[in-house]
Amino acid sequence: MPIQPEPLTEAQRQVMLRIQPFAPIEEIDRLTKQQASEMIAWNAAHWGEYPPTQRQELFLRSWGCWRAGLNRGAAADLIAEIKAKTARMTPEE
Repeated sequence: MPIQPEPLTEAQRQVMLRIQPFAPIEEIDRLTKQQASEMIAWNAAHWGEYPPTQRQELFLRSWGCWRAGLNRGAAADLIAEIKAKTARMTPEE
């Protein structure tokens, strides 16, 4: 008797719903634990290549740091720099 693959976990399902918001739920629910793991790992390795989120763009525009062509990773790096600088600022600055 062949071994049945394990279904994805509830935690994997939640991550998949977040990273694949337009995928049909039925399609996500048919994934195996291994398939979901591979898709989540791929997404984690490549998230920085995606276009910036609207929130990233708004944050960077509000600080005058927006540049066309930024990817999500570069935007995240700029936001981290801004937050680090502002955390060290004194009230006079």
